[in-house]
Parts: sequence; structure tokens; C-alpha cells
Amino acid sequence: MVGATTMEQGSAGVGQGKYDDLLKEAREFALKASNDASYDGSHDWHHVMRVAKNAKDIAEHENFENGHRSRTLVQVIALLHDVADSKYKGYEARARELLDKLGEWTVGGLMTEEDKDLINFVISRMSFKDESKGSCAGLELPTEFKVVQDADRLDAIGAVGIARCFMFGGSRGSEIIRWEDPSRGGGEVRGNGKAIPYKTCVGHFYEKLLKLKDMMKTRRGAELAGERHEVMVKFLATIESECDFYSS
Repeated sequence: MVGATTMEQGSAGVGQGKYDDLLKEAREFALKASNDASYDGSHDWHHVMRVAKNAKDIAEHENFENGHRSRTLVQVIALLHDVADSKYKGYEARARELLDKLGEWTVGGLMTEEDKDLINFVISRMSFKDESKGSCAGLELPTEFKVVQDADRLDAIGAVGIARCFMFGGSRGSEIIRWEDPSRGGGEVRGNGKAIPYKTCVGHFYEKLLKLKDMMKTRRGAELAGERHEVMVKFLATIESECDFYSS
């Protein structure tokens, strides 16, 4: 894995037209991968396209030394970011296919080795789980990383984030909400003195989704996250009130 300094050196030898071809190839590859039967509606093609849209918005607020190259790679990474998602069966095979495809595009002159390294770097380190394990600790992160990570996290919060949380939870047989004795641990204690386990759909908001607002790495991402965060806060207050049979 190369460092951020190397990855930001530009891509001499690849023209604008080649990057346009790369984006087309990446879109076709990502669309085919998203049709894998193991994916559910929370990580489908619509999710990929929303992340790409978010990434384009955020990128327009960033200053890139090589604008067309960087903005194209942002879109390419956004399209490919979930191809090898380890939450879904068969991800090992899809990961190999992705690596092969990146190599093919590099040999074919659609991108450089530096571009390939950047794409691998972002995809392998951008998840909440990876970052929680220290994947970004002590690293100077490329702007492309910050843009795509924020774009993906925006789709995990707000109204669409709420829908995706329950879609994914339902696909795994998770309960909507459950109240437990706080002494059992592994949950969020609420105003009625009971705890909501993190493994429930509502509990996942406290385990992860409510934390994302403060983890944004771009100014534009943080601005958009603030609005979406408030949508979740209001939703949680409502659903917990409707499901609380302990309070009088």
C-alpha cells in the first residue's frame, strides 16, 4: 500500500478522454456487481448512485490540483466502493474480480498505477468498521478519500439512512426495538431506565449512525450531515415513545 503523498502526485500520461472511458467502464462493472443476489435493498444500485451523487456534490466544494482526474476518480471509487462488501456472501470472489478489473484498466491505459493504488487505498479503509479499528490512524488522507467516505456516510443517515437501517436489519432478522435491563450491557440506556440493545434496528442508531455527523472529514459533508442528523434524532424520539410500554 502506498502512502498518501505518493497517491497525490497526479497521473501524467492519462488524458481526459481516457478518464472518461474509465468512468464508463467502472459504471458498467459496478452495475453488474450490484445485481448479485446476495445484496439487499440497503446496498443496491440505488445506494451506489446516491453515494455517487453525494460525492459529486462534495467534490464541487473541494480544490483539486488535477481537477478532472480527481473528480473522475471520486466517481469511480463511489461506484466501486461496495463491490467487495464483506457483509455479503461471495465478497471474496467479487474482490478478486475487482482487483483483476483494476489491473486491466491500468494495463489498458485508462488509469495509472497511482490511480489504482488510490482506489484500493480508499475502498480498503473507508468503512466505519475499518476506521474504528484504526485504519486511518496517523495517515494523511487524500482528499478523494474524505469526499467518498463522507458521501457514503451521508447515505447512512437522514431519512434514507433510517430506511436503509430497517431494510438491512430486516434482511438479517433483526428486531425493530427491544427493552432490556441495563445491567446486561451492550445497549443504550434510555429515559425509561431500560436499555435498547445495539443489535436491534433502533439500537444501531446509537451504536453507529448518530456518531457519523461528528466523523465527517469535509466541510460540505459536515454541513449536509448536520441536517440529516436532526431527522434521525426526531425519528428516534418518536419511535421510542410509541414503543415504550414501561413509562406511564
